[in-house]
Amino acid sequence: IIESIVERDMEEMFSIFKEFADKPGDRVTVLLDGLDRGVERHTDLNQGALDLEMLAEAARNEKVANLLRESDSHARDSMRELLVGERGPLQGTALEEVNARIEVMFSVMGGLLLRKMLNPSLNISELLKALRPAMKTLLLPFDKGID
Repeated sequence: IIESIVERDMEEMFSIFKEFADKPGDRVTVLLDGLDRGVERHTDLNQGALDLEMLAEAARNEKVANLLRESDSHARDSMRELLVGERGPLQGTALEEVNARIEVMFSVMGGLLLRKMLNPSLNISELLKALRPAMKTLLLPFDKGID
């Protein structure tokens, strides 16, 4: 059952990444415009409960852990392509830096479920106001003076 859920989630994720890739215009704007949908998905407690169950099962079952790791690896590859591929805002940025940015972005999005679970009154519209500039910073080249 978990395998089919992971497969379904992967198909949904790749569909979203394909939408981002196919959408015309500035890639940063396209990704930031998709943030509402991502936040909605990552603060959905029903979907989140299923995600937590899968992670718990992965801790007990190496096969499930490997499926989730493979899915995560594909997601990182897709995001990397959006960032450094054609029209990517981080073309020419060192791969290690791009990978670190992806980890931060995925960590923030993945952590939203925990925040919503612990703080059910979380104001999503205010959260998005704070999240947009943070994500924009991660999607654009850093100034040379930042280190």
